[in-house]
Amino acid sequence: MILRGILDNSLSGQLCIRGFAYIKDLAKVSEADYSYQRDPIKDRTDIIDFLETENYLFFPEIILGYKIKHSFQGKGNETPPLQKLRSSQKYVSNVDDTTILVKTVDFKDSLDSRGVSTVTVVEMYINDDQKVFHRIDGNHRLKAAESVSTSKVDSMTAPFCIILGEEFYEDGKIQDHSATKAFEKNLKVYFHNINTKTIPLTSEENLKVIIDDSETFGDGEVLTILNREGYLTRLFLKKHTPDNWNDFFIKDSIRSVTKRIFQIILRDKDLSEKEDGFLIKKVFDAFNYTTTLFEEDERFLHCKNNWLFKTIVYYKAVANKQKVDRYLNWIFQNRLHEVKEIITESAISIFDNISLKTIEVFVAMPFFDEKQVESHSEIYFSVVEKIKKEHGINIKLHKPMIHEGGTFDMIDDIFRKIKNCNIFISNITGNNPNVTYEMGWARALSIPTIIIREKDAEEPKSDFRNDLYFTYQKDALEATLKKDIYKHIIAVLNKSYGFSISIEK
Repeated sequence: MILRGILDNSLSGQLCIRGFAYIKDLAKVSEADYSYQRDPIKDRTDIIDFLETENYLFFPEIILGYKIKHSFQGKGNETPPLQKLRSSQKYVSNVDDTTILVKTVDFKDSLDSRGVSTVTVVEMYINDDQKVFHRIDGNHRLKAAESVSTSKVDSMTAPFCIILGEEFYEDGKIQDHSATKAFEKNLKVYFHNINTKTIPLTSEENLKVIIDDSETFGDGEVLTILNREGYLTRLFLKKHTPDNWNDFFIKDSIRSVTKRIFQIILRDKDLSEKEDGFLIKKVFDAFNYTTTLFEEDERFLHCKNNWLFKTIVYYKAVANKQKVDRYLNWIFQNRLHEVKEIITESAISIFDNISLKTIEVFVAMPFFDEKQVESHSEIYFSVVEKIKKEHGINIKLHKPMIHEGGTFDMIDDIFRKIKNCNIFISNITGNNPNVTYEMGWARALSIPTIIIREKDAEEPKSDFRNDLYFTYQKDALEATLKKDIYKHIIAVLNKSYGFSISIEK
């Protein structure tokens, strides 16, 4: 393979070759050093799409490092390779046969800005079966180019800069390790400087260039460049300017915040099929709700977290009031509003998984008689169904003292259900030892527990006689047991599982 470019000293005197080559050729003959560089992000479909579909495709140089292998043994090898190249002399490695031809072009009386009239052009002949170059900057671009094969990418020319160093050999082995280590040290410093000394534009600054310039970028171009979420962001901000939110903390990131919200909403297939006006109205109403929340709810007094703002806007736009309220409760119960940075999609994913979780209710009760067991079971079942229907909660009751199917270990089944339940109801009427034992197991597992007993029954004999519990009347289950069971299950859902359910008095 031949790489052709201009040879010159850069900045602090580091000798470099700068030129152009097919991006897939550069990928073929180079690799990164993961001993200090981060492993490449595996799912970089964004870069692949960028290479394959971007109409305004441009990026800076791919920066590579190369150690010229040289041995001073043999006649004519007394001069180090970099010295030869600086003197515009041809160099052929006597270690691996890499050849660098040098040609000086003289523009005679025409001087450049440095007062120099000559340009040194080099041709570098390398073995394209080996990865001889070290990637310093551009690894993800090269990895993306390696993973696709389209006519566009196959013929894509990329700019490169090869930083040259030396490695000295004797009898086929590295002789002077200091030269190798010095060059490798330099490459690591260059890598560090490239990644830390520059101040990249923020997402907001990048978006402003395109979204705000309607004269240069028509709506169709914005749709192509920034996808539908970018297009919706432009329409949204045309109608609702950042001034709508005065000095609110997201004002300086309004474009990036809005674009991310639309991006997340559009992942829902049903919503993605809605008209633009419908989505913009939904997001605008959610913005107003959320800004008011941050300004008036004292819980948000010192909270200026973009991720939290975006998630609340999202849920307000796509979910019902109960889910929004439950999300807010979950945030504050877990003090997540104090966390400065969370990936927006991660917060949504975690809460959605929690919301889908079934709330399982287990009831431990003594075996009164078949009729009483049936009456109690009907009460619990009707309460759970009422909560499910009225509040849209995925809640399930393990029917008390009902075991259906083939023969199995009943004790194991009971303890498995207790272990997996979310609310444990214990009827301690009669101080039944089995109920006491099961309740001890539930409380050891820190499962929220509701304790009840029949009003005229014997007082508790165990330590839990000091616990809070409520009583019911045996002959008035509907008026006493049903009412209190409903109230206490709602209280547990609110306190332990982030719901915000009000009970009408």
